[in-house]
Amino acid sequence: MKKLIIVYVALIIAVILLAVFKAGGNLPSLIPFKGGAEAQVNNKKISLILAKSDKDRTKGLSGRNNLPEDQGMLFIFEKKGTYGFWMRDMKFPIDIIFIDDDMVVYIVENASPGAQTPNLTIYIPDVPVNRVLELNAGQVKKLGIKKGIKITFKGI
Repeated sequence: MKKLIIVYVALIIAVILLAVFKAGGNLPSLIPFKGGAEAQVNNKKISLILAKSDKDRTKGLSGRNNLPEDQGMLFIFEKKGTYGFWMRDMKFPIDIIFIDDDMVVYIVENASPGAQTPNLTIYIPDVPVNRVLELNAGQVKKLGIKKGIKITFKGI
């Protein structure tokens, strides 16, 4: 019986390691956990998927069919810059919120998934930022997000 338990534990560990390897070692940053990273905007909480690595930031929400309404993807940059965002391989429209530390400085509403190559639209803020939050289209209006408001982050 003891040997059987050891075999099961070894199999579980192997499956977890394989999942991490397949995700390029970035599994924790791609999976949102309840009680994990979140943003608070006007007393509303948004569960966050974190994109911290270049690989995660390049992929973003591309290829996904949707995003739950109470969820967003937060792109975190080590230094401030005017980072460009595009809609390549996107399947649904989003709102893109450019943030300097915790202050909203630039907003793109309803960025269309139809903005594909060869005429790829690149959205670039007019001031340097170190965070970018992507939400489902319409969430900027629904949550009352405007330039100049603060967004509080937890667990990032």
